[in-house]
Amino acid sequence: MSYRPSARSALLIAAAVAALSSTGRAQNPSSRGGTVGPGISSRFVPANIMERMREQADLPEANLLVTAPIESVWTAYRAALEALEVPVTFSEKAAWQMGTTQTKLYRRMGKQPLSNYFRCGEGSIGPNADSYAVYVSLLAVLGAEPDGQVGVHTLIAAQAVDLAGGRNDAIDCTSTGRLELRVANDVKRRLADLK
Repeated sequence: MSYRPSARSALLIAAAVAALSSTGRAQNPSSRGGTVGPGISSRFVPANIMERMREQADLPEANLLVTAPIESVWTAYRAALEALEVPVTFSEKAAWQMGTTQTKLYRRMGKQPLSNYFRCGEGSIGPNADSYAVYVSLLAVLGAEPDGQVGVHTLIAAQAVDLAGGRNDAIDCTSTGRLELRVANDVKRRLADLK
């Protein structure tokens, strides 16, 4: 089962592309910030996972603009992931990218059930995210913006597998937007504490 953007999502993407075209802002956040577009890439994330990430990149919670030195934003973002017990398995300041690929999680992320962050369908005992193994990939891309601002973009993809039930077929999960929002709020809080 693959995720298809809703009509609302398609309109949001079209509006973002039109706004970027009219302002001349770069669409590749790995170089200049801005909205995540089809040109984003990462040597750490396999192409099939990157494609699933792009399908959800229009979530408003996935894009944050802050006024702070990029080094401070980098440190705050990493600390936000560590607070959620999300292991950072790759990190490259030259491209301002960090994240994790196919990290296996069971039931919880930090203190919250995985179903708070991912929709992976429903089973006989509730949300699949809370009873299946969920393989989470997260890519954070930072980019310098004008006036000392930093664009922070969080891309997420996940799949759930019923290992306990002896099944190997993966179910694509969609993001609820809560993980992106929680990380964004944590980054803002940590940056405010530095002032």
